Amino acid sequence: MLDDLLTFGNIIVFMFFVLCLVILVQGTKRPADIPPGPKSWIPLIGNLWELRAGDPRVPFREWRKKYGDIYSLYFGNKLVIVICGYENIKEAFVKNGDVFSERPDLYIFREISKGLGITSSSGHFWKEQRSFCLATLREFGFGKTSLEAKIEEEISPFLQVLWESKSQPLDIRRMLQISISNIICNMTFGHRFQYDNEEFLHSLQLIDDNFKVVGSMSALNIFPILRFIPFDPFKIEMVRRNHTKIDEYFVKIIEEHKQNFDENNIADLTDAYLKRMKKHSDNPDTSYTDSQLLRVIEDFFVGGTETITTALMWIFLYLLKFPEVQERMQNEIDSVIGKHRPPSLKDRLSLVYTEAVIMETLRVANQPGVSGLPHGVSKDTYFHGYKIPKEAIVFGNLDTVMNDPIVWKNTENFEPSRFIDDKGMLIRPEEFIPFFIGRRVCPGESLARMELFLFLTSIVQRFRITAPENEELPSLTGTFGLGHHPKPYRLCLIPR
Repeated sequence: MLDDLLTFGNIIVFMFFVLCLVILVQGTKRPADIPPGPKSWIPLIGNLWELRAGDPRVPFREWRKKYGDIYSLYFGNKLVIVICGYENIKEAFVKNGDVFSERPDLYIFREISKGLGITSSSGHFWKEQRSFCLATLREFGFGKTSLEAKIEEEISPFLQVLWESKSQPLDIRRMLQISISNIICNMTFGHRFQYDNEEFLHSLQLIDDNFKVVGSMSALNIFPILRFIPFDPFKIEMVRRNHTKIDEYFVKIIEEHKQNFDENNIADLTDAYLKRMKKHSDNPDTSYTDSQLLRVIEDFFVGGTETITTALMWIFLYLLKFPEVQERMQNEIDSVIGKHRPPSLKDRLSLVYTEAVIMETLRVANQPGVSGLPHGVSKDTYFHGYKIPKEAIVFGNLDTVMNDPIVWKNTENFEPSRFIDDKGMLIRPEEFIPFFIGRRVCPGESLARMELFLFLTSIVQRFRITAPENEELPSLTGTFGLGHHPKPYRLCLIPR
């Protein structure tokens, strides 16, 4: 009797295993009308095993050569559509922006961001939030030259800290984070924080810690069940704890705004949002809520700090690697501005080579790595004859634009002069899209360009950037996660 039960139990276990295997195989079986792509022979894993450690752009480039500008992959049992080339990306995300502007249903958007804010939301709520926030920030100078004063207000104490370093080796990343985030704080909260504000610094550290590991959490988007593995190998619990503490910090600031709120004296984004919340308080379906405000602030705070800090760290690294580029920049700045007057946004038209250095760094360092944040489609749709299901993850592969050998000669080389014509004028190719294009273009692009120019010119005007003695600089191939980051390094700033 016992043997019969054991045999029956083994049969049940075997049948259950076969059923699971069939489900997994069917889940990764390639439908006939989707774009071509590599076969996913391994159920549960799909094509993930083909992503090499190191530079993920390599396999994506190989897949494009083999399957064309529009191809498909399987990450686990999730269908991924990759769109390559400028014209195709423009057609999808600009001309068909209404369809291609969704966020897919992924763990990180659903569980961490709760599908709120600007970065993670979709549909009508996303359009409403983005439109309101950008319109409000423009009223406070966002994207206008009037914002220059707020940026310069942060550059001055930053330069003082650099001066006090007395040419000693230092990693300036954290100081850059503080300065850049203070610009966002000025617009969202109406004030800046001192460099020694412990609560502010702790929140920055928590954000930085989360940003470093969020790339490793990508596996949870494919296999959410991994969150139940003991000992938290994907750091999900750490991210949640940090996120809760960050929320508490911003909620405290929001509550202070509520206590001092005066709808006749709107000084910042938080005030403007509270006024809009009050206006829509009787609407049960409003998208203007405390939760949305919290996520909007975090989106601007995180997005507006990390991307610019990383971009500047790349620029400084390239100046260390190519001292002749730094020397040419300094000669240009000395000629146009001199060594005493602070740089101004009005100087951008004259500082052609400096602008070219910024553009070339954004091109070759390729900040979002392969594709930036994933997109989705609002409905089943057809693109170039291929079906893109609503549940698919869609990537616009920026690497195929920013490193396209047809558009850029010697694409792997760092050549700022590629953006300067024979008459010495700056060239802005249509294909130069480091902040993406379409409805999901980075909302802080105009601010980012101002910050990059003013911080860079202010530093290069006053200091010669050198590598510390006996310290090897990191490779120009950095680390990939949500973006492409240079490995940590130190530099010396010698007063000129």
